[in-house]
Amino acid sequence: VTVRLTPENAPVLEAECALRDTPDEGAVVGVRFDEAETVVLAGE
Repeated sequence: VTVRLTPENAPVLEAECALRDTPDEGAVVGVRFDEAETVVLAGE
């Protein structure tokens, strides 16, 4: 599942998680990124 993260004072992020770990819409969540599994896409 792809989730959209909207942190305060930072760009919107998209991340993938397992269906069983999908938070409810609007939930406040913490995230941790594994450097080996992270892909950065440059925006315009």
